[in-house]
Amino acid sequence: MAINLEQRRQFAHLVLGVMLAFYAYLGYSCLYIIMLGIFSLAVFQINKKLKLPIANFLVEKFEREQQKEKLPGWGFFLLLLGSALIILLFEKQIAAISLLVFGVSDSVATLVGMRYGRTKPRIFEKGKSLEGSLAGLLCSMAVLLFIVKPISAFLASLAGVIAEGIKKRFIGIKIEDNIAVPLAVALTLKLLTVFGI
Repeated sequence: MAINLEQRRQFAHLVLGVMLAFYAYLGYSCLYIIMLGIFSLAVFQINKKLKLPIANFLVEKFEREQQKEKLPGWGFFLLLLGSALIILLFEKQIAAISLLVFGVSDSVATLVGMRYGRTKPRIFEKGKSLEGSLAGLLCSMAVLLFIVKPISAFLASLAGVIAEGIKKRFIGIKIEDNIAVPLAVALTLKLLTVFGI
């Protein structure tokens, strides 16, 4: 069975999310992630002219067609930028949990939505499905139930799904999900901790 582009992208997203969560848990500085993001963006831009072997392989295997010539590596850069922001703003446990949830649930939601997504509520962002969102919610809760109380798991998971699915409909601008989802999860977990929930 051949693996399509979106399946490869979501597998990479999952692996990177787990790696970044581990990085956050170890308490390393977000500066290294920012530097990696800037370096990778520069390499992908240079690759447009020079066709560097590893960078070209990554672009060909993981980049969407519309981004290959326009701005390759932009999604990776935003994933790193969002992760750095989470590590900068939150203590390491909350940062690690939110990055882990994002890496796992976003990948599952996308793959389930692509395969089984039929219901497209009007309040959802274009291309998002109820089935994918529910899969992301359940997956997020499954991860969080090992770490936090059930009510916290549900509320943080719901915040992530809302940030992913309906963000543009309410605020009028598109916010990158690589930033919005882990930020929503981390902020919810932080608020729940502050209020003792």
